[in-house]
Amino acid sequence: MLASAGEDSAVILWDLQAHRPFKTLSGHDDGVNSVAFSPDGKLIASASKDSTVIFWDAQTYKMLGVPLSGHQDVVNSVVFSPDGKLLATGSYDNTVRIWDINTRALIGAPLTNHVDDVNSVAFSPDGKLIASASSDHTVILWDVQSQKMVGSPLDANLGAVWTVAFSPNGKYLAAGYDAQAIVIWDPKTGQPIGKPLTGEIAFWVSELTFSPDGKILAASDGNSAITLWNAETFQPIGHPLVGASTAVNTLAFNPDSTVLASAGWDKTVVLWDMTSLQPIGEPLSGHTDVIYSVAFSPDGKTLASGSWDKKITLWNIDLDYSVESSCRRAGRNFTHDEWSLYFPNAEYRKTCEQYPLEAEVISP
Repeated sequence: MLASAGEDSAVILWDLQAHRPFKTLSGHDDGVNSVAFSPDGKLIASASKDSTVIFWDAQTYKMLGVPLSGHQDVVNSVVFSPDGKLLATGSYDNTVRIWDINTRALIGAPLTNHVDDVNSVAFSPDGKLIASASSDHTVILWDVQSQKMVGSPLDANLGAVWTVAFSPNGKYLAAGYDAQAIVIWDPKTGQPIGKPLTGEIAFWVSELTFSPDGKILAASDGNSAITLWNAETFQPIGHPLVGASTAVNTLAFNPDSTVLASAGWDKTVVLWDMTSLQPIGEPLSGHTDVIYSVAFSPDGKTLASGSWDKKITLWNIDLDYSVESSCRRAGRNFTHDEWSLYFPNAEYRKTCEQYPLEAEVISP
């Protein structure tokens, strides 16, 4: 499954092969800016322009309790702690807040050192730190236990900071700036590592994400391009990926780092095969407004997308489910060409026992 969130204030579940939603989660009164799965895959959290956060049951797709309220303005970013016990949110009200997942209660007071919008929040892999990115041009590191700022704000003098991401090993903190640059910070020393990454970034850096295997840093540049960087040497990998006609707002890797999902202003989700660096099939369409967030479930079978259409959409991207449903509709096995298009990383095989495989064409 794949889940998406948008400005139509709803969440939708999609069958990848049928390219249609199989479930729509509606509950927000305004656009959805951010979606996240809990580490155990049982919950989905969505953050909205309506200033609230909603928890959803990822099995029944029902809203759990009442929306979390407390922020005084748009909630831009939501993220679960690695142990699944906490939730961090960042908002246009200039604050970061930490919530207890079990009680749904705010822990302590809002974190208030930023003086402008908080655009992105991220937990360190060990769950001890939260990084927040702000339009005040800084990144702040927070100690989760004490809820105090660690050191001084990190300021690279590159304008507003739109996105932050920790590497899986915790060695690096990547921050994306308005000035068409990425800075890699050492979270232990609070110092930048090397020079800012620029490469072929054409506009502001709208999203950063490390692959779970720690090998790749992916960045969207507020235009239609996605740049890839080696996550140890920070050298660019190949040419930018271009699969959308307009700005890309959000990126997410699946758990085994073989697929990258991207989405943005063209209201579609593109899935990229990370071996060939080519799109997988056609873009997933269904949202009626800009998509601002995508997230994979921990088992990699569901993708959620959040949109300014106020909806969250869930897409089924499980190989076995997709194969079975497609065979039932087609009344035959996949052809070699179809298999290569939809499942580029899997070996061609028979999926419907009652139908023969495509005959091999042997040249005389």
